[in-house]
Amino acid sequence: MRFIILITNLANQHVGVLALLLFLLGSAGRADAVEKAALVIVGKQNCDLCQVLQKNDVPFAIAADATEALQLVRDQGAVAILADTYPDQTTDVPGSFFSQAANKQLRVYLEFPQSIPGVAIGAPTDVRWERVVVASNELSPQLKPRQILSMNRCRYVPIESKSSLLVLARVAGLDTAVYGIPDNALSLLVYLPATNERPEMYVATSKMSDFVTARYAPAKAWADVWSGLLGKLDTSLAAIHLEWVPTVRPSYTAQEKLPEDVEREALRRGAQWFMKSGLLLTEKSTVTSRDKIAISEVAHSKDFRNELGDGRLGMLEGFDSGILPDGSQRVRVIQRSDCISETAMGLGIAGEVIDDPQMSAIAKNLQEYLYLRSGAVSGDRGDPNHPSYGMIAWGVSNDAWQRANYGDDIARVLLASMATEAATDDQRWNPYISRAIVAGLRTTGTMGFKPGRIDQNELTQNGWQYYLEQSSIYPSPHFQCYLWACYLWAYEQSGDALLLERARTGIQIMMSHYPDGWRWTNGIQQERARMLLPLAWLVRVDDRPEHRRWLRQIAEDVIACQDASGAIREELGRLDRGAYPPHHNNESFGAHEAPLIHENGEPICDLLYTTNFAFIGLHEAAAATGDPFYQDAEDKLAAFLCRIQTKSEAHPELDGAWMRAFDYQRWEFWGSNGDAGWGAWSIESGWTQGWIVAVLGMRQANTSLWEMAKQLDAHQDYDKYRQQMLPQDIVSRVKPQLIQHDGYFASVKLANSPAPRYSGLGNKTLTNGLAGPASYQDSQWLGIEGEALVAELEFKDPLTLKTVDVHTLQETPVGIYYPRSIRVSVADGDGKFQPWASLKCEQNDAYSKQAKWIQLSGKPVSSKRIKVEVESRGTIPDGHHAAGKPAWLFVSEIAINRSNSDKKEAM
Repeated sequence: MRFIILITNLANQHVGVLALLLFLLGSAGRADAVEKAALVIVGKQNCDLCQVLQKNDVPFAIAADATEALQLVRDQGAVAILADTYPDQTTDVPGSFFSQAANKQLRVYLEFPQSIPGVAIGAPTDVRWERVVVASNELSPQLKPRQILSMNRCRYVPIESKSSLLVLARVAGLDTAVYGIPDNALSLLVYLPATNERPEMYVATSKMSDFVTARYAPAKAWADVWSGLLGKLDTSLAAIHLEWVPTVRPSYTAQEKLPEDVEREALRRGAQWFMKSGLLLTEKSTVTSRDKIAISEVAHSKDFRNELGDGRLGMLEGFDSGILPDGSQRVRVIQRSDCISETAMGLGIAGEVIDDPQMSAIAKNLQEYLYLRSGAVSGDRGDPNHPSYGMIAWGVSNDAWQRANYGDDIARVLLASMATEAATDDQRWNPYISRAIVAGLRTTGTMGFKPGRIDQNELTQNGWQYYLEQSSIYPSPHFQCYLWACYLWAYEQSGDALLLERARTGIQIMMSHYPDGWRWTNGIQQERARMLLPLAWLVRVDDRPEHRRWLRQIAEDVIACQDASGAIREELGRLDRGAYPPHHNNESFGAHEAPLIHENGEPICDLLYTTNFAFIGLHEAAAATGDPFYQDAEDKLAAFLCRIQTKSEAHPELDGAWMRAFDYQRWEFWGSNGDAGWGAWSIESGWTQGWIVAVLGMRQANTSLWEMAKQLDAHQDYDKYRQQMLPQDIVSRVKPQLIQHDGYFASVKLANSPAPRYSGLGNKTLTNGLAGPASYQDSQWLGIEGEALVAELEFKDPLTLKTVDVHTLQETPVGIYYPRSIRVSVADGDGKFQPWASLKCEQNDAYSKQAKWIQLSGKPVSSKRIKVEVESRGTIPDGHHAAGKPAWLFVSEIAINRSNSDKKEAM
């Protein structure tokens, strides 16, 4: 039997299987002269399933079509009909096949079918956020109900069935559908019992057999699926367990001994990825990217393959997480300032270390493109009279990206530019670096914090001095701390005390709120990782025991999550402090940015937000202190990164990269793929690739980012822009704007809890003397949706109440409206609240974004407790976005007898 099958597999490459077999066996045209096969596959010889079966020594025969399969298969045998025309066409099987297969008592696997007797099949449809979920462990005891697998960007045909073994569903969770399988789940693998008109069948509504090419994950789970399915089709294969080599995989196993030059080789391959990826724009691909971005932020990678620009036209962002049926990933056709600069850094450092002039030249060209031709620093940002002078645009591809100024993105542009200048000995960009630092400094408030994002229209409307005078606090390292690093470097260059003051004050406040007061973006671990760099540089310029203690504290908490493999595990903070906490239901999966994990302890590391920044942070900490504690952790992390660098012969555009998510227990690229923009398999040219390559290069050169940046001579440029853009007389007039009032830091009890994302710095946010700016994202605001804010204030001693000022916000584009009314009650001698003053607030929806004080006054009365009830607008008014939905109410301060109050709204 094995001899016949091997001949069959070979023969199918040239002529009809049956005809050649009959010829070889000397048959006179009788099909029954050929020994029948237990398993016949209708598909191509080189398909994934056939190749894997051959490599695992599983016997089978190949037929050209379903009719021929009936002739080759023995009675009570099995036929697997694969979807060779997927995803363009469904699998068309002759109607006569089903009745004949039933007569032979066959077991049939059919995928992506066009029709099946007695089964209603819908039109082909693409999935978006649906993943594979195990609905039954009938295939294998290794497959647990609600276990999650991925087929990524697959296409399926709808089939209604109550006997699904696998389903496609939009579900939250890493490995398990934590909220269960939704009722609207779609059948993926269905069991159909035999009838008079059809055989016993396993029907896949998509193409499951391309599990290698299409990179289905996790690999072991799909091995369990196919091993179990083959055992159902052919009972002699019940004990089989399939293995294969993924087309995109880690470069080394977890236990494999690493070569001595592994870091240098990883550096070379990582830098070469920039050039193999097709992301460096040419004249041809520039036109393509412009055409594509008018439609979408992503495009098929085939349009960019084999393109190698020289940096003069810029660099695209990276690869989207979605894996297509051919195993490729789409290109993100965005040009981002940070990615361009960080790519230049990676290539510049690698070019110097491995002596590659082409890499160095591309790095210089990218810097030149960014600062001279991209538009990132021109227009209003290049106008000395405009408030945005010196800012660097988030992206340069379209208006939506170009109008945004993110402080953390600008900071990484600057840090990368410093490194590139030092590596390539090209310091033409010092003026741009210096003026961008001053632009950041003059929009940083007195407490050392600034809004995470300031758009161009806000700067035009408010002016830069508005932000300089703010006393707000926004304790999110993701958005703040790399600017502090830039300030510390500029302080070292210039000696400007304001730089050190703002950085040190911000860092001190940030550390005073650690950990529970920190606002985290996708996880608390990424916030810790970000803090390492500025803390290391603070030790450089102001070496105090307290500063070393802060650095050690954060590093210890990062390293506490470091696995023996060197991987740094993701970790979530307090859920009510997360901007993007884990999905709270199945419907929210994919609706916004999200972590790669669902709960702490899951063995996933994030190379977009955490590992990459921990790598540079630990490197700088080790260099600043000489402490082996940091060095040992860095060395382990470096070895881990060398191991998990991608390796792929099938997809050279992905070879040598680092994807966002890695499961260090499975040793596979895997994570919860529910992030709306940058999922588990995404590759970011800047954030991820740029920093990992750069640190590997610094390690080879035995230097640090601080030492490289210190080589630059920016003193004169900085002094020039500091005097021009931020005169000292303005700085001298700006002091912390603490609101002076008698209820300062009174205890606060709230009847209705704020939304977790908008809970400020706790209840005492309302009495800490700091008024929030005109941005709802600032930590000085408490936000409640659709309900009143009812605050009970208690003072240490009775005070005479004369006025109550409530600081509120209106930002109609996001559903925040001024209150409808405010009431103040005073506790009498028996502790009961008696009315004191009330006010019906003016409703003026013309103010789309404005913060203001509303004052109430009444007859002076002495009390130790008061109650302030701020009534919500209720619902969003007609004619506005989301009309009819609950309106948000935002309050930042309740001031008692506020001193020097300005004009208030009248009663």
